Amino acid sequence: MTNEETIETTKGDEEKNNSSYYLLVIILIVLSIIGISIRFVFYYKFHFDSGILIWRLSVEVSAENNQKNLEFNLSPPIDTKTIHVVERNIYHPGFKIKVINNPSDKKIWAKSRDNEQLNLTVEYLLSMNTAITDTKLTKNIKLNTKSRQDYLSDNDLLQINNSIVKETLKEILSKQDDTATDVEKIFNFVQKIPHNPAQKNLNVPDALVLNQASNLNKSLIMVSLLRASGIPARIVSGLIVQEDLELSLYYWFELYQDKQWKSYDVTSGYQDGVPFNYLPLIKNDTDFVEVLHGEVNDVNLGLQPEYYHPLLFQNVEKNFLDIFNFMRLPLEIRDEIALLLLLPFGALITAIFRHIIGVDSYGVFTPTLLALALIYSNLLTTIIIVLITCFLAIAGRSLMPVKMTQTPRLTIIFTLVAFFISLSISLLQYFEFEKEALVFLLPIVILTTMVDRLYKTISESGLDTAIRKLIWTILISFICIPIFQYEPLGQFVLQFPETHFTTLAIILLISFYKRKKFLEVIRIPLLSEPKSLSDNKLKKENVDNSD
Repeated sequence: MTNEETIETTKGDEEKNNSSYYLLVIILIVLSIIGISIRFVFYYKFHFDSGILIWRLSVEVSAENNQKNLEFNLSPPIDTKTIHVVERNIYHPGFKIKVINNPSDKKIWAKSRDNEQLNLTVEYLLSMNTAITDTKLTKNIKLNTKSRQDYLSDNDLLQINNSIVKETLKEILSKQDDTATDVEKIFNFVQKIPHNPAQKNLNVPDALVLNQASNLNKSLIMVSLLRASGIPARIVSGLIVQEDLELSLYYWFELYQDKQWKSYDVTSGYQDGVPFNYLPLIKNDTDFVEVLHGEVNDVNLGLQPEYYHPLLFQNVEKNFLDIFNFMRLPLEIRDEIALLLLLPFGALITAIFRHIIGVDSYGVFTPTLLALALIYSNLLTTIIIVLITCFLAIAGRSLMPVKMTQTPRLTIIFTLVAFFISLSISLLQYFEFEKEALVFLLPIVILTTMVDRLYKTISESGLDTAIRKLIWTILISFICIPIFQYEPLGQFVLQFPETHFTTLAIILLISFYKRKKFLEVIRIPLLSEPKSLSDNKLKKENVDNSD
């Protein structure tokens, strides 16, 4: 067979292989589209006849104490006809917790053990029955003399005895409208006040003078005017249970009439009843978090639906196809699986750097695993452990006997690395730089992916190439970190894992790239991969043979 025939045969085989690869790419993309479509149209279209929805509410409070030990007083959600708290989890490092469960007071008291900025996180699992639309109370409530006085009393925000409040009430009630009750007249007046969310820290007289009010101000004005007219009333601080990226407190009020507490929302115009998704946190107060001997730095609220919580499947017949639904798993397991399903994106980024940009790293998954280690540990710990590992891997090569084989040499290096990492972690703990239990994940990742590869690269390609590969590996890992920290992406892949058929298709397409790589075009020696020792040796042998 001639050279031309050989070349043509080779080209034909290559085109045939490329056609097979392209067909595989098309199949993967089609599988991804079909899988997502089927899951979206059929599998995720649940209709629960019971009308029960599960929500997870998280409350994160950070505060800084003064000279004495800090104390939190946290009011939990108040059960309504439609919403009930079915589970509670408290995360309280540095706190002593006391939960009061008597009918009149169900608050959580948390007392700190040391003097520093402290954080408290409480998670509530809420069960909401959407089938119940009537939220009105049916049981009569009798107010005793003390309770009635409490709901008619004055404070710095209401100022019911202020002349502005009295004159406003007199003007409202003097209007000639015999068909409207006093409550309706007050409600209609306050509802017409221009809404201004920026006006938050105002007492009632100031809000009336400005003729502008936020949701909180309008509710306070209603309570003030009602109390001034002799009707017991109280403000309600709570939440509207719905998907909201910027969840914040919402305020409405209740008035006592006909032996009933009746709910009103003057901001949205609801009278004698509010929607079923209104969840009160505390009544007759504007703050559901109280801090003693300190100051609140921040209060963060989070609310997310649990579409596939096990509680929803208690009365649902099991289906074998449920094993493909990761969303039915408990929240803790789902978070771990979501992180695991993001790993292929790290491999995709590594493939782009290697095949298109033209840099080399220690393996495809090494930067990805290193990025996970960076997420699970702080930067100082990461730097120290990486430096120790690299130093022992590089310097240890020259310290060991030359004739020693690779297996015992690596075993000695692994032992030294484990010892020095343990010593470093102990040192960091002593100076209180590191408090995370997951720090030991990092040494495992570094040891299994870096030491052996460093040794092999130094032997085959030289120290210069080994260091450049190490730098690129660390750089790619830093680029992967935002991917793993982007929670919406993890949740999307968790719901639609078929997405990774497309990921595989993209990686296959990248492997077809045969043109000049980016670093070959810009020609920057500092960034380009140096020639390995084996390449230089082969080039020298070719020159000698030609001579």
